[in-house]
Amino acid sequence: MATPIKPTPVLYDREAQTFERRISEDVGSPVKVTRAPSLDKAKSLVFGRDKQPAK
Repeated sequence: MATPIKPTPVLYDREAQTFERRISEDVGSPVKVTRAPSLDKAKSLVFGRDKQPAK
């Protein structure tokens, strides 16, 4: 049987301010978009450089 889900806590006054400050301090720089590796490069990483899978 599943356990019940607890209700979302609500923060007030000092707790809310402390939580917001802590979150804003932990926010870093945004993640940069990178290109996905090519299929050939991924195959070489998985299967090794000298062994390519049969087509």
